[in-house]
Amino acid sequence: MLVYSCAYFIWQERNNRMFANHARPPDTLVKLIVEAVRYRLMGLKLVRKVDVARVLGGWGIEACRNFDDAG
Repeated sequence: MLVYSCAYFIWQERNNRMFANHARPPDTLVKLIVEAVRYRLMGLKLVRKVDVARVLGGWGIEACRNFDDAG
């Protein structure tokens, strides 16, 4: 997911620079990539495991909202 987001936003930035003569600072691109990954992780239903909770915590996401209690 992270690699996909990086590739997408870098390609989008390349196109903006080539065709629209518009460039964003690298810090802005990093923020966009991190937000995109966080939002995607927040929307997933995940299995309740310690490793999953640790990864979500690393991204600043409250784990209890993302766990699927059905399984």
